[in-house]
Amino acid sequence: MLLRPNGVFAAPVLVAYALWPAAFHAKRAVLLYIPTGIALFVVLQLVYYGALGAAREHPQHSLAVFDLGGITHFSGEVRLPGEWTAAERARLVTDCYDPYLWDAYWYGRPCAFVMERLERRDGVFGTPVIGTAWRDAVLAHPLAWLAHRAAFTTQFLTQANFTLWVLDLDDKTRLALPENSAFAAMLAVHDVLKPTPLFRAGAWLLACLLVVGFAWRHRGTPAGAFALAVPGSAVLYVASFALVGVAADFRYAWWAVPAALTGATALAAARCAGLRDVSSEG
Repeated sequence: MLLRPNGVFAAPVLVAYALWPAAFHAKRAVLLYIPTGIALFVVLQLVYYGALGAAREHPQHSLAVFDLGGITHFSGEVRLPGEWTAAERARLVTDCYDPYLWDAYWYGRPCAFVMERLERRDGVFGTPVIGTAWRDAVLAHPLAWLAHRAAFTTQFLTQANFTLWVLDLDDKTRLALPENSAFAAMLAVHDVLKPTPLFRAGAWLLACLLVVGFAWRHRGTPAGAFALAVPGSAVLYVASFALVGVAADFRYAWWAVPAALTGATALAAARCAGLRDVSSEG
């Protein structure tokens, strides 16, 4: 959760499991969900801005700008606050929107003028102006907002998104470890697997959903509780990006990978234990 604040949607499920690992109690998890989420959000504030002294850079406004750009694109009406020239307005409706990530409005060309205006020239980024503009835009064009969110979610779950940084940070024309044979072998494996479902966030989300579905009947056992809670938290985590995602890199779905693999192993153990019990009773 401290690495990705939207982990607050998934963490309460893991807290419930940690408190009652012998069996998964749905009623307890539901009752605990909101209070735990609030408590964890408070912890996040204390750690970020108290213990670590992090600067407030308003990540929620990055989401708002992305949504405002999407609403502008799908509605045909410029909803980003400020005065824009006719050429800028035309570009905001047509060229600027990219469902992959919000960076097109930040430093991507040719639309970096958006954050240049909002953050530096007008100085409204990080102020209530952005939040008000977002609220008004969603209320005025809810279908455009849903279309934008659907476009992003489709990109995130189904497309071949960025998976691995391999370039030298000081010289992006060369590989990070050009003489390392192990690194080269890893890249070769990566390139073979990249087009497969193994590098699609949606495949791992589906895997977690399947494990959760089959684990429900085993929720009264320790292995079944694990198979339900851990992939279940990953389902909530990955699904939350449908509403709060601003970039579709595969790394945002990483939690679903170990959750699905370990959850499937626990599910297999629960099923084997159940079969042994049936056999012994027979």
